[in-house]
Amino acid sequence: MSTTAAIALGGNVGDVPQVFMRALARLDQLTEVQLVGRSRNFETRAMGDQAGGTYTNAVALLQTTFTPSQLLCQIQQVEEEFGRERTVPWGPRTLDIDLLSFGHDVITLNSSGGPDAVGDVNTCHHRPLESYRGSLLIPHPGSWYRRFVLDPWCDVSPQFRHPVLGETVREMQKKLRESPLKVSVVGGGEQTLEQLQTAIKAAKLNEKTELADDASDTPATLTFDFRPIDKQTPHLPRSISLTDSPVGFRMAVTILHAVLDEPVPIV
Repeated sequence: MSTTAAIALGGNVGDVPQVFMRALARLDQLTEVQLVGRSRNFETRAMGDQAGGTYTNAVALLQTTFTPSQLLCQIQQVEEEFGRERTVPWGPRTLDIDLLSFGHDVITLNSSGGPDAVGDVNTCHHRPLESYRGSLLIPHPGSWYRRFVLDPWCDVSPQFRHPVLGETVREMQKKLRESPLKVSVVGGGEQTLEQLQTAIKAAKLNEKTELADDASDTPATLTFDFRPIDKQTPHLPRSISLTDSPVGFRMAVTILHAVLDEPVPIV
């Protein structure tokens, strides 16, 4: 039985469009994988202080008989073949491939190498990156707020429906294009809100963003959650967990850039 999976490709070192073409051809050579669609390439702003220069991004659709864990293994092998190094988090890279979706399943794959487990996982709740290390969550936990993913994904599968949010790729992209972007802030109190506003203003994103504390009746496009994370922390819809610190505020600005920056198609 075959399944359609969506993958996101990114890179900013070397001839990235050529690398994309060769990497997809490499995957398509596998007996268990067939390339059935790919987007245009898009130029996007680098995400993170250490990410380097402008990125090229794309999305491709694969028809596969692999399990999610098997497909992930093949993807990581292809990344390594094309010089992917993981020495700096969100650092410059020749090729980065993320598994965005696998059919319409919600999947948690743990780091023990055990069988794939399908469970009730709210993948809209973005926890700090270190808590994902060694595991795989599908749909990709950052896919719903990253324009550099959603814009190329709209090229190949705009009607794919996110199995947790219940919205299509096109609907998720359209929501993020509303101006100003409405952001709810949970936890941390008034001082946290003020510090976040200062960070957003310093990044010159204040005119594009409307912040409100959790008491607001204004529907938010996304929520920044500054509460300590533990097993009792409820998973809020479209929430992104951040530390109540300068590092957390910088991360919030990075995420806002990923939401607000317009990817440019490469003709």
